[in-house]
Amino acid sequence: MSRIRLKPHSGLNAAEVTIVSDGANTTPTKEGGNSECHTSDASCKICFGPQAQDCSSCFKVHIFTGYILDQDRSCVAQCPSGSYANTATQLCEDCSPNCEACIDTSDNCDNCTKGSYRLFVHQGHCWSNCPE
Repeated sequence: MSRIRLKPHSGLNAAEVTIVSDGANTTPTKEGGNSECHTSDASCKICFGPQAQDCSSCFKVHIFTGYILDQDRSCVAQCPSGSYANTATQLCEDCSPNCEACIDTSDNCDNCTKGSYRLFVHQGHCWSNCPE
C-alpha cells in the first residue's frame, strides 16, 4: 500500500487514499518508452519529466473515479473549483462561464456565478429568472 501527497484543494487527506496500480507497479513510466520517470508525484502513472507537473496520466484510486490531471498537469483526487472531472479524457476541464461549479459536463451547473445579477440553477442550467 502506498501513501501519497495530495494537493491542498483535493479535499482529502493521505490516510483516505490508496494507489491502485492497474496491474503492474506504481512507478511512473516515461512517455514513449519503458524507462522510469522518477517524478516526485506518486500518483503519476505516465510522465514526461521529473517534476510533479510532468504527468500525462494518473494512477486510479479506490474512491471516486480515480486521479485526474488538473490544468497544472498534476494528479489530483478532486478537480479545483470552477472545473469538473471529465471521465472520458481524465482531465479537469473548466465549467461554462455561468457555472461556478459543475458536475460531469461543463454546462451541468451545481452553482451559478455571481455577476451583476443573481442566477438560479434549474435542471443544471443557470437562469436569471425562474423558468415556468
